[in-house]
Amino acid sequence: MVSYARNKEFTGRSESIERIRELSGGDGHNRISLYGLGGAGKSQLAIEYIYRNEGLRNTFWVHGSSFLRFSQDYGSISQYIGTLHDSPGATEHKLLLKVKKWLESPASGDWILVIDNADNEDDFAGNDSAISKFVPQGSKGTIIFTTRSRVIASRQGCKVIEVGKMTDQEARMLFFTRLGSSGTIGLDDDRALGKILDALDHLPLVIVAAAACMAETNTSPEVDMTESILSTYFITYDKIKEQIPLAGDLLRLIAFFNRQNIPEELLLQSGLEGVEDEDRFREATGKLLGFSLATRAKDQPMYELHRLVHRSIQIYLSTEGMSEWRNKALEVISRLFPEYTSEQRDSRAAYFPHALAVVEDATGPVARQVGYRVGLYLREMGHYNDALAQVTSLLAYILRGLSRYEEAESTFRDVQEARSRILGPENSLTMTSLGDLALVLHDLRRYGEAEAMFRRVLKYREKALGPFHPETLKIINNIARVLHDQGRYAEAKSMFQRTTEDTEKALGPTHPQTLTAVHNLAFALRAESNHAEAETMFRRALEGREKVLGPTHPHTLASIIGLGLSLRDQEKHSEEEEMFRRALDIQEKTRGPEHVDTLESVNSLALALESQGKLEDAERMFRRALDARERVLGWGHPATIKSVNHLASMLQDQGKFDEVQELFLRGCPTDNGGQRGTLGPTHSQTLIVIHNLAFASVQNSITSKQKPCPAGESTTVSRSSGQPTHIPYPRGTKKRT
Repeated sequence: MVSYARNKEFTGRSESIERIRELSGGDGHNRISLYGLGGAGKSQLAIEYIYRNEGLRNTFWVHGSSFLRFSQDYGSISQYIGTLHDSPGATEHKLLLKVKKWLESPASGDWILVIDNADNEDDFAGNDSAISKFVPQGSKGTIIFTTRSRVIASRQGCKVIEVGKMTDQEARMLFFTRLGSSGTIGLDDDRALGKILDALDHLPLVIVAAAACMAETNTSPEVDMTESILSTYFITYDKIKEQIPLAGDLLRLIAFFNRQNIPEELLLQSGLEGVEDEDRFREATGKLLGFSLATRAKDQPMYELHRLVHRSIQIYLSTEGMSEWRNKALEVISRLFPEYTSEQRDSRAAYFPHALAVVEDATGPVARQVGYRVGLYLREMGHYNDALAQVTSLLAYILRGLSRYEEAESTFRDVQEARSRILGPENSLTMTSLGDLALVLHDLRRYGEAEAMFRRVLKYREKALGPFHPETLKIINNIARVLHDQGRYAEAKSMFQRTTEDTEKALGPTHPQTLTAVHNLAFALRAESNHAEAETMFRRALEGREKVLGPTHPHTLASIIGLGLSLRDQEKHSEEEEMFRRALDIQEKTRGPEHVDTLESVNSLALALESQGKLEDAERMFRRALDARERVLGWGHPATIKSVNHLASMLQDQGKFDEVQELFLRGCPTDNGGQRGTLGPTHSQTLIVIHNLAFASVQNSITSKQKPCPAGESTTVSRSSGQPTHIPYPRGTKKRT
């Protein structure tokens, strides 16, 4: 039961093949780990060994990358041995246990079980962990793990075969085999080939990709052909788009699916131009196979991409419309992964990993709908804890998006506590939930708690993934945001600069995560009053996000607002107005006219208008913000009081002191010491209101007896004579931000 076809051009690794044979040849139960970097050829080595033993033993292949994938593959073994039909209504746990016991029994004969991509240490932490509990023990059979984790190899009691980089001779042999060459080349090309193999780190997967690209395009191995693995892939992708556009479209679509077990039907139903033509479809998929970017299962219409290929496509896409292809993948899955019915069980099982992949980090109503269906599917399949976590997490994300932060906090806590209890406190999903909880605590300005949680996640990520992994860098970026919002600007700037540089190296200059780092660095520069450089960074983030994420994405909106603030700092008020009109238009359509963020943009637009002397328009916007904040937030909320002060300050400039006094009275403490809202009588915002009320009362008293003062000045009473005297308006109370 191995779905992968044999690689007829497999070359090298003879010592490793012989070592597997030695370790699996003895009596009893054998455990072997093929350990090494991604791209080193571990899975290909296991496939080759299995085919060399074809017919001698039963062979089974399961994916160990996640419990859900493992469970699905064990389900196939269950069907093979007939337990599924012998146990109607049996729970998933019982079926998996039956497969384990069958493998341990004499009935199964001699067998080889490959557990591929066993990389998640939490799933193999002990005999009671998610996958380990179903791995056969006993006195028979050979288990081969392919893994990037030496810890897993040790925990599973494996004899380790390290699959490292190819030797120079093996790498050259593989290169020439895939190139279709005799191996005889000139001195200059030989030197160039050496540089290419060094750049590709002697990893089989990328050597195959480079050779395939050169073979397809008749390119010679020039010294400057490639400087890195990514550039090799990028050259290949450019050639594919140029030669067969449909192949390029399929590759970009696949980038947002799970990289394994991609059903051919999923591609045929994608709606891509030309996909309905069988000849064009075969030509396109043949091109991907010819370039060694995809493999096709031996006995079923399934495709797979290697981890490095899958990742590099996403980086490549960051320069040319990631938003378009993410939305296309969502649209395809939303059509093909409907709500559960028993008739659709098999097709939904095949599409489930891809539905799970496309909703990750996606936003919008279609993503939420697919996420809900994922939760329903997990429930129907008996994964109740996973279903609860999926749906509850989705609800928490929605609540946070609606700025209902207290409810979001409570919901995120439920998810985090459940995962900690079920999966363990150091599980990767538990840590993801802890990071989500830290984000909403940051929203609530509980910076100390947020920072502590982020640092816990960072410690885990650095240990599990390394200091330069994108997920690690994302957490560092979040810590920097917390430091910035606490006024620790120097620390924040240093961290933002580090994450910007490291993320750009890891993912490329226009990847969404890189653009987030650039955006945050711009705020750090703004805090230092480095306005010109901050504007440059905001513009870079905005241009990149518009291109990659689309013009209305929440991250694009954030950069529009950031650029508007930077323009205000430099008194470029006409451009400032343009930015806040754009922001307001997006927010009114996506969040509604009275969302708290929408009202903040209304207030910001009013400030830009006032700065240009457009007083009627500014007053209208200030009043709109104030009226809505009074309804939504109440009089005691700081944002409402800010609106009171902004409107009153502008009215005072126009000599409308009676209206000013009325406004300030509405936000002032009552006679019995209470407050019309939630703030106390000694709160800074309340004191500002009291100060401005006193000032406005004096103004109103004087102007009732005297003509209005010249513009820009106000009147008070001289202590010595009691006569009115002109003095400048106190700048501390006039300033609006």
